[in-house]
Amino acid sequence: MDKVTDNLLFNAGSLADGEKCIILFDCKTREVAKVFEHRLTEKGFYFCSYCLPFCENHGEEPPAEVAAAMKNADLIVCLTSKSLAHSAARKEANDAGTRFLSMPDYSLELLKNPALSVDYREYYEQVSAVTKRLDNGKTVHITSKAGTDFYADINGRNGNCCPGFTDAQHLLASPPDIEANIAPIEDKSYGRIAVDGSITCDEIGLLKTPVYMNIENGKVVSFECENKKIYAVLEQMFQIPERRTVGEIGIGFNKKAELCGNMLVDEGTAGCIHFGFGSNATIGGKNKTPFHMDFVIRNPEIEIF
Repeated sequence: MDKVTDNLLFNAGSLADGEKCIILFDCKTREVAKVFEHRLTEKGFYFCSYCLPFCENHGEEPPAEVAAAMKNADLIVCLTSKSLAHSAARKEANDAGTRFLSMPDYSLELLKNPALSVDYREYYEQVSAVTKRLDNGKTVHITSKAGTDFYADINGRNGNCCPGFTDAQHLLASPPDIEANIAPIEDKSYGRIAVDGSITCDEIGLLKTPVYMNIENGKVVSFECENKKIYAVLEQMFQIPERRTVGEIGIGFNKKAELCGNMLVDEGTAGCIHFGFGSNATIGGKNKTPFHMDFVIRNPEIEIF
């Protein structure tokens, strides 16, 4: 566990001697935070820990005093159950030069997952090359044998290179997630998405049967699902209109990752693409809402033109 923790702190986090680290956690992730605190103490690093209120959704904001402290740190290790990656506080911390490791829903069991032990820097050239393709593209077309046939306008939007590690250029990382992503134009995507991998929330996770989502003008207009419980969760999830927006398209690269229902593992899995619904204002889009949920598809084909 020390080896994995060191890989996350010093490889993914680029933590250096003399730097200040902040650890964020909540009531569900306290034991994982202790692992990082123990290792930092052993290594002689100065750090502060904050126990945040438990959040119901990804993208909710931390308390104001924590948001202020985040801007004065060199590295933030965010271990809260729900992701702060799509929060304004994270973006403001990055704007101040703070590096941010977004690691929601970590557990002691997840620390044993092989996906966390990769050398994230080995993926940089590949992720960077695909990010440049997204930068230069105008349209994305994604298909799959399961039934996905989806178009998105990305003209004028910049891709985001997320190789799984932070440095002066890449201030946000979510190991073991290794991906290139982009925020499509909010009202200019359409088609059908056959979600046959996972839906990364506690109530659903890995899928046994596909969920079909119909997209018009950048929003989910309807969905089909054999499982009544999953249908009910999705119906509740998408009651708020801003959550229906296709906010992100992400391409995974981590070859040691296998779909398991965990958000960071699944969205970074090589051979998969995820669609993020809801907020995208912190990754180059315009949809602001305290919600973001990833829907993962297997073995897609993607054209960028």
